Amino acid sequence: MRVSLIVAMSIATLVTLASAKEFGNAPKGKAIAEIWCKTCHLISSKPTGPLQDGVPTFPAVAVKLKKKGERFRIAEWLQEPHGQMERLNLSRQNIADLVTYIESLAPKTAK
Repeated sequence: MRVSLIVAMSIATLVTLASAKEFGNAPKGKAIAEIWCKTCHLISSKPTGPLQDGVPTFPAVAVKLKKKGERFRIAEWLQEPHGQMERLNLSRQNIADLVTYIESLAPKTAK
């Protein structure tokens, strides 16, 4: 039963990310972050208030995602409660938008 649930969640995450890559909307993701995330996380490159110790910033998460190239991990993380947070109950599109916004915060590298 537990294995089936894990497999189902992984498939749902992959479907979410297929949509996120194609249909994620960074401005909508930022709006979601303003509602759900800014109390604990720095959600942009400019601090707007005090930061909580040990809580990752969105720009730091973006760098990690870019280095690893693993979009699905953040989507999985958003589907489960983390830290002191309750379950967010975000839709697949909300997750796609939020992942796209977080990725947009990664510094652009020169080629």
